[in-house]
Amino acid sequence: MPSLKIRGLDVQFPFDPYPPQRDYMEKVVECLQEGKNGILESPTGTGKTLCLLCAALAWQESLKSEKTPSFFPDDSKKEKSWETEAVSRPVVPKIIYSSRTHSQLTQAIHELKNTQYKPVVTILGSRDQLCLNPVVSRATTNTEKVHLCRSKVQSHTCRFYNNLEAKSSDMASLLSQRMPDIEDLVQEGARQTVCPYYLARELKASAELIFMPYNYILDIKSRKAHGIDLRNTIVICDEAHNIEKMCEDASSFDLSSFDVACCLEDIIRCIDTKKKEKESLIGGSGQLSTFDGDEGKKIDEEMESMYCVKAIMVNLEKAIDGLDIPRGEDGLTRPGSFMAELLKQCQLNESNYLLVIDQCEQMLLFLTNSFHKSYSLQKFVDMIRVVYQTSSSSHQHHTYYKVHVRPSPERKSRSKIETWTSGTGKNPSTSAGGRTLSYWCFSPGHAMNDLTAQGVHSLILTSGTLSPLSSFSAELKIPFPVSIENPHVIERHQVFAGVVTCGPDRVTLNSSYQNRFSLDYLSSLGKTLVRLASVVPNGFLVFFPSYPLMSKCVETWQQSDLWNKLSERKPVFLEPKGKTDFNQTIDAFYEKIRDPSCRQATFLAVCRGKAAEGLDFADVNGRAVVITGLPFPPKMDPKVKLKMLYLDEAVRATSKESLSGNTWYCQQASRAVNQAIGRVIRHRHDFGALLLCDSRFSARNVQLQLPKWVRPSVTTYDDFEKLFKDLGMFFTYAERTLPPPRSKNSSVAQYKPNSDARNDVADDFDTFSSSSKYPVPIQFRPALKRRADSLTRKFQQAQRVESHVSSLAPKTEISLKNSEEISSKKKKITEKDGKKGKAAEAKAYLQEVKEALSDESYKRFSHLLAEYQKNSELDSFVSGLHKIFGQSVVAMKRLLEGLQKFLKAHHKEPYLKLCLELSSRKSPETPSAERLHPKQSTGKLMRDSKDSTKDLAKDSEEPASKKLAVTALNETHSASAPISVPNLQRLQSEKFCPVCKKKLRGPYLAPCKHVCCSSCWRECLKIAEKCPVCEQPVSKQQLQHKYLL
Repeated sequence: MPSLKIRGLDVQFPFDPYPPQRDYMEKVVECLQEGKNGILESPTGTGKTLCLLCAALAWQESLKSEKTPSFFPDDSKKEKSWETEAVSRPVVPKIIYSSRTHSQLTQAIHELKNTQYKPVVTILGSRDQLCLNPVVSRATTNTEKVHLCRSKVQSHTCRFYNNLEAKSSDMASLLSQRMPDIEDLVQEGARQTVCPYYLARELKASAELIFMPYNYILDIKSRKAHGIDLRNTIVICDEAHNIEKMCEDASSFDLSSFDVACCLEDIIRCIDTKKKEKESLIGGSGQLSTFDGDEGKKIDEEMESMYCVKAIMVNLEKAIDGLDIPRGEDGLTRPGSFMAELLKQCQLNESNYLLVIDQCEQMLLFLTNSFHKSYSLQKFVDMIRVVYQTSSSSHQHHTYYKVHVRPSPERKSRSKIETWTSGTGKNPSTSAGGRTLSYWCFSPGHAMNDLTAQGVHSLILTSGTLSPLSSFSAELKIPFPVSIENPHVIERHQVFAGVVTCGPDRVTLNSSYQNRFSLDYLSSLGKTLVRLASVVPNGFLVFFPSYPLMSKCVETWQQSDLWNKLSERKPVFLEPKGKTDFNQTIDAFYEKIRDPSCRQATFLAVCRGKAAEGLDFADVNGRAVVITGLPFPPKMDPKVKLKMLYLDEAVRATSKESLSGNTWYCQQASRAVNQAIGRVIRHRHDFGALLLCDSRFSARNVQLQLPKWVRPSVTTYDDFEKLFKDLGMFFTYAERTLPPPRSKNSSVAQYKPNSDARNDVADDFDTFSSSSKYPVPIQFRPALKRRADSLTRKFQQAQRVESHVSSLAPKTEISLKNSEEISSKKKKITEKDGKKGKAAEAKAYLQEVKEALSDESYKRFSHLLAEYQKNSELDSFVSGLHKIFGQSVVAMKRLLEGLQKFLKAHHKEPYLKLCLELSSRKSPETPSAERLHPKQSTGKLMRDSKDSTKDLAKDSEEPASKKLAVTALNETHSASAPISVPNLQRLQSEKFCPVCKKKLRGPYLAPCKHVCCSSCWRECLKIAEKCPVCEQPVSKQQLQHKYLL
């Protein structure tokens, strides 16, 4: 493992870093050595996670070695040394590595395991991820899980928590050696019957590196709940492009009239229960005993506190309902200081808010123990904490806020609320629709200042999309002396970036608010995606500005034939909103990419959605990203309007150059676009296309907001056909020159360079343009023909450089010396590609044999081939082949001839003669029905005419169209016997349809590798969604058009 010297520090890195990675680590070390904050931008795929961990842990290791006390032979010196060290030696800072989601943290832990560093690690998570108690796990909301867990812990009824104290030390020593992630904690906790949630908190005290989501740090409530101490810590926030919004949301709240009513309902339930408890103590005597009298007084005190909280809630509801909202306005806006005044009117202030919080938490615990699943009081507690605890040491924090009161949206369903008003008999707020009281923070600097005030050693914010850094740091309102904007580690030819201003029908693509729902635009966008899906191999990602626009597009395309065309090119998946549904959908998308019979899929998603935020679409999972528009925030939303107003007021109030409301509004769209763009290039050898399908991207000021590494590659296309050709050339060149991706166990599909999508559209390409911006090798392309069935043959033809090179190359004078150098380089490249081509050809042949044989026969075949290569006995090898292939020797003639590449040179001619002799004999064994699809017997390849007629007669109620279709199909099968393997092979090799036995017309390929005419497929699928040859399930969407077999 290479050792690097960075600012005098030895850093162990898994490989020799690229220059951008070294520059990045220098900035990290500078932050730590000088105790400064840093804001570091590095594109996705540049290895910033690995750089962060190695640099930070190297600095921590150096500090530990410096502070290790030395030993002396003299006991007195030894004692003195220890005493001196104990006083002078500072505590080595812990490192807190945070990111947006736990999946991102899991990836970071996996990166850490690839390094030489082995720190003591723990990871903090929520009960939703870590709780093993079945009762708590079944709860539907996180709030319910929190209170159920607390109740069981306090009552000692959770066996997982009860075992913690006895087993925590042993498990801590075990897990400290493994660097556990969430899954490891859960598995070990289940094995040892110990609570993983509280175990992780126990491990936090001794850990040197702590992983957690960054909302645990930024949200004061979460920070206190998890007991996170930030003094003298290194806080690293990865994927920090959302940190502004996270800071604002953590310090804001919304409280509706419905929430207030639910709180009152819970309070009344608690009071009624306490009354019943007191009545049961009195009993029939009407008097309390001495013991019961003490218990009765305690109940009275609790009820008195409950009545006080109820009075505050009633006053709050009346105060909200009494505010006058001006007519014609969407709500009433007041400065942040108005909230404290409003609560003071309700008898809630700085002197009693802690008592109110304590009483509410006691009621929540009581309700949880009583099995009442209502936690509205928790929302009220959070509101109080935001108002009074977010910055109790500063009275200026109200300047960061706005108070907004607006009518609540109509609820589809309301729970039954008891009458809680004083004798009115009805709830005025709910009957009138209710209102929502909002207390919105518009300065992320408020939370950041509170964080740095905890005594943080260094704060490092990093992401791939932070620019412009000046405005980003200005909004956070804390100094960032160290910064960097890194370039990408890829080359120019690995990315294609194009602005698509119009569709194939010449309609302008513009998803502005005025145009986004027009039928012409929606239709043109659909046609654009259909064409692009035909040229992009493997994974195809499409991002829309919003969910409503994506839904409208899908609805419009389904009403026409565009949706079917798009689905025929690639199976289509839509991003759902729910977390569980999303995980199932993305797994299905990955599965299609991995499926050898498909290897391609389209994923329709939304900017700022789950797919756009940190999800990994490396290699074949995402070969192109399409951005269909600029995802501006909804400008008429009250929160967006007030944010822009707040920023404009700040600009006018300060003489310093600040971020204006309009600039912020535009940056929100560009950052969302940049985050979606980052899904496509995920590592050094990845490649992909970025297609900006909106004419507004052609503006210079919009392009300047794109990532720094993308800008030089952006080309604006006013002609869609030119874009189509250039995009095809890009993928052709990239697939030839770049190494195939490494196989992974995770959701990453296997690479397949000669994809069907490329074959489908290769006929649409003309000769390469001489003005192409790509290197020379891809310019030499054969003329348009009905050509071979794979790209391999095209590439071999492309390597034959013809005499008209000068007409295709750029018109520049090239010296003889330069020409010789170019020829020499081309020769080396050709030889290298030749070696790779042979290996790929052999691999493809073995895959073809595997598909032609059953699993058992293929194992015998592999063993036979290995034996031949070991002992070189040709006769036994050929005899063994005859036993494996059985009666299919003639049908498998092409595969048998392909075996020559594995034979020794002097065996090739005798091998062919022996094959010819054996093909004229009968098989020594009973044929084992090994055909194109090995799992089906030959008897099931096709029903005979008699059986089909009987089946038709049984179902007399079938529609007439289906009866005619079955009859027509039966008439085409002149032979009453099913199609045998050799006959089927002959039909397919001679390009005949196995159904109608005529020449293939519009051939389509099924996943089971059978090819039939388009009309035959149509009639067969009307009857049943099965292949007419092997009866494997098949749908119309799975069929792929084949120009040549």
